Amino acid sequence: MKILSNTLDVEVETWSDPGDYPNSAAGEPLPSYDYVSDVIGEVRVELSTLEVVEFLEADCCGEVQDWASKLDISLPSGILTVNWNVQLIDQLAVLTVTDFEADPYSDNDDQGDQ
Repeated sequence: MKILSNTLDVEVETWSDPGDYPNSAAGEPLPSYDYVSDVIGEVRVELSTLEVVEFLEADCCGEVQDWASKLDISLPSGILTVNWNVQLIDQLAVLTVTDFEADPYSDNDDQGDQ
């Protein structure tokens, strides 16, 4: 298998506390912070005929995540794990992220679109 392209990137948003509380005990808004809101892009992988068969077997058994975890895909900085959606087009696998776990200790200030 050969990774043809990897356009994965993180999208970062900023959470800001509205600071509109009904009592005076919480009169100050909480500090705002950046967080990873999405992982966008895709990975395109060229598969051999045998690898297509292996993918189809994994797909039949509900083991696509295990199959995809064997690929050597670089995840964007700040992302720990992902769940994949895999679309097979002839001998081309197109992987997109359906769900992810962001690293809570990662500094996301300089990543993605803000």
